Amino acid sequence: MTRTLVNRVLLALLGLALLTGGAWAAVTGFLGDRVPSWWRGPGSEERLVDRDRYRELAGHDWWDAASMGALAVLAVLALWWLLAQPVRGRSRVLRLPRPWLGVRTQALTSAAEQDIERLPSVRSGRVRIGSGRGGRLRVAVTVRLEASAQPALLLGELHAGPLANLRTATGAEQMDSVVRLRRGRQRAVRVR
Repeated sequence: MTRTLVNRVLLALLGLALLTGGAWAAVTGFLGDRVPSWWRGPGSEERLVDRDRYRELAGHDWWDAASMGALAVLAVLALWWLLAQPVRGRSRVLRLPRPWLGVRTQALTSAAEQDIERLPSVRSGRVRIGSGRGGRLRVAVTVRLEASAQPALLLGELHAGPLANLRTATGAEQMDSVVRLRRGRQRAVRVR
């Protein structure tokens, strides 16, 4: 099991427990004596903390500060845990090796697609750019070929041309790339 999966399952279980407890407390509190006999809940005279015990704790000077501090620490920890979860999706700005320098992913993608479409026997190209393992640049390229295309030659041209330009433009020392070549006609346009 991955760490992300464990974190998401634990967050879901915690959220479900809080939601269930809140719904139970709300229904019991709003309906009061009108709840059915099988409904488990505190009676009208029962409290979560005994009144005598609460008065005893509230009499100490440290009680208010300790209870508020514990709740604040729990809230900060829960918020930190939530924000520490990885975000899915592509970043809009790709950070370059130089400090404070970045390039819009959409602009870089558009330029790489234009480079690919300039290659001979390429009908269209689609590029997705993101970060891979260890912060390495990850590029996924889908190229739709014409019927007369030679894939072996095209892969060499793709590696020496658009992918090399992309590596140079981003300053990436290493780049993970996945290339998918598709041949054949595109789907027919349907007319109604």
